[in-house]
Amino acid sequence: MKQNWDLSRHVPLATILLVSSTLARAEEQTLTVEGTPSLGDTTEQTASYTTGETRAATGLTLSPQETPQSVSVLTRQRMDDQQLTSVQSALEATTGITSRTLDSERVDFYSRGFSIDSFQFDGVPTSFVNGASFLDTAFYDRIEVVRGATGLLTGAGNPGASVNLVRKRPSEVFQAHTTLSAGSWDNYRAMADVSVPLTEDGRVRARVVGSYQDRHSWLDRYQQKKQALYAVIDADLSDDTTLSVGYDAQIIQPKGTTWGGVPRWYSDGSETHWSRSVNSAANWSHWNNTLRTAFASLEHNFDNGWNLKTHFSQQRTESDAKLFSSLGYPDRNSGEGLIPIALASRASSRQNSLDVQTSGPFSLLGREHEMVMGLMLSKRISDEYSSGFVYPSSPLGSIYQWNGDYP
Repeated sequence: MKQNWDLSRHVPLATILLVSSTLARAEEQTLTVEGTPSLGDTTEQTASYTTGETRAATGLTLSPQETPQSVSVLTRQRMDDQQLTSVQSALEATTGITSRTLDSERVDFYSRGFSIDSFQFDGVPTSFVNGASFLDTAFYDRIEVVRGATGLLTGAGNPGASVNLVRKRPSEVFQAHTTLSAGSWDNYRAMADVSVPLTEDGRVRARVVGSYQDRHSWLDRYQQKKQALYAVIDADLSDDTTLSVGYDAQIIQPKGTTWGGVPRWYSDGSETHWSRSVNSAANWSHWNNTLRTAFASLEHNFDNGWNLKTHFSQQRTESDAKLFSSLGYPDRNSGEGLIPIALASRASSRQNSLDVQTSGPFSLLGREHEMVMGLMLSKRISDEYSSGFVYPSSPLGSIYQWNGDYP
């Protein structure tokens, strides 16, 4: 049975007027919606654990969802919150990255079963250097990791991953902050970061970041000192052109450096059970590394949406090592029988890199496209001197009484 309802017969007139009045007032109200602005590629001061866009994989400005490769970005906020103060700690916290520690100074990183040997600074590839795992992260706005083959931007390499360390930039307003920390095993660290405009309008601005760390370890007689300094000046030559000039240096000085490990087996074939504090290095063992980089870049934005960026850098590295370890299998009762072994080496390198890249939109066949083109030139010269393996004549003595005192 179908019924037609007439509201005028069943709803009181006062109720109808009340509904009409309420609807009229709602139409007069203004609704304001406030949201967080979309994220760009810079992660500093966004309080975010992700980024809105990245150029790490293709050179094109794409969101992580649009990027056709697996990309992980460690933002400044995450590095601060989790105290990821070294490249090693940052990569070990990255999805899909594993590490293998050979001794106190040598750490290899792996992705998809392949060793990672592709490192970039501000998108410019560089040769991997000893001690890179201990580089301080205070300089960097973010660390971008592209997993899989990255030959499009880094040249021939293995299909593991590429790591891009993106430096902080100066701000147009004054900002400064410092951090002090102390931890187990006498681990002390201090960091200062100051950004200041050099002109009233902020068109010329500078930033200086410095850090110092002195830490000991659960390993007997091992300690490490790190000094790092970064300075950069940005100048807006026009509304569309920016010139950047900068310099950074990191000095890593460990002492009591291990070279390999301790014997896994006794001479009778039984397994050893060392305390994790056992260190077979001599007191004078060290592996100092210094990394210095000077760079300049010029970026121009054209009216048609195209962008041209030229980047030049010179990186110098120095390494000085005197290492000591032992070979063989000790006697279970006396602890004797190990053979001392030593190595001395000194190395230096200089790498000049030039990177020119342009990108922008264009129309073709009724569709909008974006294209990136670039050219990268690099030349590296290195010198290395090594003593080769040396078997000293002085006996090592019992491993049970070893205290690092060796000539």
